[in-house]
Amino acid sequence: MTHALATQFDRALCDLDGVAFHGTKSINSAITGIRRARELGLEFHFVTNNASRDQLQVADKLTSLHIPTAPHEVTTAAMAIVELMKKDVAPGQRVYMVGGDGLRSALLDAGYTLTTSAESNPVAVVQGMDARVGWKQLSEAAYAIRQGATYYASNIDSTLPTERGLALGNGAMVAAVVAATGVEPITAGKPAPTIFTQAVGDARRPVVIGDRLNTDIAGGVAADIPTIHVLTGISQAHDVVRARPEERPDYLLVNLNELAQPYAAPTTLSMQALSAALGHDFTHGTVLSAATCADDIAIVSDQGLYYQPGSPAGGGLSQVTDDTRLPVTAYRAVVTAMWQAGPQAAQTCPTFTVVAP
Repeated sequence: MTHALATQFDRALCDLDGVAFHGTKSINSAITGIRRARELGLEFHFVTNNASRDQLQVADKLTSLHIPTAPHEVTTAAMAIVELMKKDVAPGQRVYMVGGDGLRSALLDAGYTLTTSAESNPVAVVQGMDARVGWKQLSEAAYAIRQGATYYASNIDSTLPTERGLALGNGAMVAAVVAATGVEPITAGKPAPTIFTQAVGDARRPVVIGDRLNTDIAGGVAADIPTIHVLTGISQAHDVVRARPEERPDYLLVNLNELAQPYAAPTTLSMQALSAALGHDFTHGTVLSAATCADDIAIVSDQGLYYQPGSPAGGGLSQVTDDTRLPVTAYRAVVTAMWQAGPQAAQTCPTFTVVAP
């Protein structure tokens, strides 16, 4: 018996760009998927590493893209880093900020005094994403850090998705300050677990939804929260196949529409079970691993990756190539088999395409 993932969890800690939208453009499957999942009782709380916007601005953007959202349903990396700062930096103390409105609002709401110069001896430097940041602000941050200010950064994503591709992220600008000072910042954004543990709230069965393995999924794993990966953003199927254990998602979807659909989970197959499922012995080399999902079968051998569809109408056993289009159930079986076969086998996996159900 399979159940929709939307009924198995009570709060989805959902990433924004690449999951809920693309820059300023809607993702249609996200609009319908989130609506249907909410109808099944799944609450959405949006978690973003972008510290340039505050809660209201993020909520307004989502709402304008047909995903109705209230400010309290948003946690930003700016909010997360300020909460983390409170443990060591008392409100009221001077802080030098490099960042935008979201970080400014979070710091002022927490009671910190913002300064515009390292000459005022701030006790901390806090850096978040802002496209207006330049040499002057970064240099002032470096002066303050060299004078002894504790260095904080909302997040260290090296890239920022835009409509034109990947632009410089906060991590790229943080790297400039690190290079100038030799000091690594304290961070709270993904993949650190802090932002997720803050966003969980009173949820008893949370789940992380994201598109990036090295931030969304790694952060969920670090926070010990189940994770769902979607293929609408940065990390694609071949990235999932090659993922390190600390970046491996628990559930695999093409897009958010599948949240409201029954979820078929993959399982590994022994040699005996594989022969029974195929109806004959496998003859294309030595089997390294095998898995099945909804009767679709994936086999990793020393001669390559093979797939047999669960439906007779799909044909017989065939080798997977870069041109192969696989249903999502076969994709789950492939990933399970590849993870079992090991990293060397995963490196030779073809860059197949996954088709949404």
